[in-house]
Amino acid sequence: MVGLVAVIFEAAEADRFTFVDQDVVVAQKIVSKAGVRKVDLASVTPSARALKLAEGTGLDDLLCQLYLDESRAILNVKGRHIVTVDNRGFQGTGAGVDMSNIGPRSEGRAMLLPSIPTRQPGESARASASRPASP
Repeated sequence: MVGLVAVIFEAAEADRFTFVDQDVVVAQKIVSKAGVRKVDLASVTPSARALKLAEGTGLDDLLCQLYLDESRAILNVKGRHIVTVDNRGFQGTGAGVDMSNIGPRSEGRAMLLPSIPTRQPGESARASASRPASP
């Protein structure tokens, strides 16, 4: 964690940003890991739209399906970059889908942003576990 803190402070210093008491910085990957939203790519079935997006970008069709699943809209596609409005309403590239450095033996898995980012880490997992099964 010390490495992450150093990177954050170095970037802030380079931008001449000053932290004040009570400021909180959260990186997307940390939020994703806390939100426990990992997807096994083998469980993803690409739609016709995902196949077309993959063909146009050269990206994996399963990854493109995750982008579509996690997005309200695709705003722009340029080369391998896909600009989206994700399901939470945030604009960015790749709808918050992350396949880098998600842990040991992570091949074939992706990490997604929490579906409800205001929840505390682990709350969504606890809520799901305590929710009664649907009839």
